[in-house]
Amino acid sequence: MYCVVPLAGPDFYHESYGIKPFLEYKGKALIESILSARSWYPQIETFIFALQDDERSRSCAEVLQRTFPSSRFVFISNFTRGALLSSLSAVSLIDDFTKPLVVDLVDIDYDSSDFRPLSIFSDGDVKGIVPYFI
Repeated sequence: MYCVVPLAGPDFYHESYGIKPFLEYKGKALIESILSARSWYPQIETFIFALQDDERSRSCAEVLQRTFPSSRFVFISNFTRGALLSSLSAVSLIDDFTKPLVVDLVDIDYDSSDFRPLSIFSDGDVKGIVPYFI
């Protein structure tokens, strides 16, 4: 399973708090705390991070590579029109389109303990899942 994480938006860095994915949250960096709590985390073979192509993002990528050793990165030269389009650029790094793909925004903390994407895909008739919030 692949996990695409779009981090190329204008809220990636803020003068007041620094690099958003590295804000402390539940005793860890926000990105590590959120991703490691997802029910599908153990099934992720490759993380693909979409980042803006700048100095801060490149130093962020170095930390992410150490935290998530199976990581790959796509660097985007301009802001896209949102996380979905940033995610589409990251999809260019996928090697095997027969494996499931999850896109995780990583700044939304929710209980995913009952959500098991691999078991849903094993049905054979399911080709995609779009979770949403009411």
